[in-house]
Amino acid sequence: MKVVNTVEPAPDVRGNVCESGGIDQYYMNHERRGLALVISNKVFDTSKNRIGTEFDVESLREVFSDLGFEVVVHENLTAEEMKSKMREAAADHIHRESDAFVCAILSHGEKGDKVMGKDCNTVRVEELIEPFKGNACEALAGKPKLFFIQACRGDGTDGGVVADSMTIDANEGLRIPNEADVLIAYATIPGYVAWRKEEEGSCYIQTLCEVLKEPSRSLDLVKMLTLVGDKVAKKVTKKKNEESKQMPCYFSSLRKDLYFSRKS
Repeated sequence: MKVVNTVEPAPDVRGNVCESGGIDQYYMNHERRGLALVISNKVFDTSKNRIGTEFDVESLREVFSDLGFEVVVHENLTAEEMKSKMREAAADHIHRESDAFVCAILSHGEKGDKVMGKDCNTVRVEELIEPFKGNACEALAGKPKLFFIQACRGDGTDGGVVADSMTIDANEGLRIPNEADVLIAYATIPGYVAWRKEEEGSCYIQTLCEVLKEPSRSLDLVKMLTLVGDKVAKKVTKKKNEESKQMPCYFSSLRKDLYFSRKS
């Protein structure tokens, strides 16, 4: 059973109040929608270039701009530059009158949730996210912080399996945990590769952008990510005549439903 808050919201804890008197949805009518930061590494010093990531960048730019975000793109950053750009983007004044923060990181990746800079040094996803948590960026406390990671998480491949045909088809206080309101969505589960086509972009990012467009916006974000997972899972990638599948996943500490409704 879903529990909703039955306490009258404080003036600085704004939200859409449902009929039971609880806050059920994130407040998405600040002055600005917010910043959408895209970091895309295509060219690497000693590793294979990620041809096709430019299609993902354009799809992300289009869909998040349409959702009302200010989209900023950084390309071909070293590991240290990635950390620096993330710290810069976490400045309080940037988010003071915003609804949410979005970040997409497109790069090579390794086990242990590490993403690679153009210099082929790696940085942990957790380290990149740290500056945006409630204790580090107070202006984002209580607001959704969404991270989409298009990167391998290992070198395993998923050949898929044939399933049985019947199965296919407490009251909230004013203090919010520092770890709250974060969603980290990965292109694939730990240990596996994330597929990308040079001529059209990655399976995950392209599907995500497709779902984030109308009419799926009538759904909350978690339902949209479930739809993304289903769509990606149904696709087949062929490499060297072998078929592979891919399964996205996400971690969420969101406390409310998140809808990208049009700003009033």
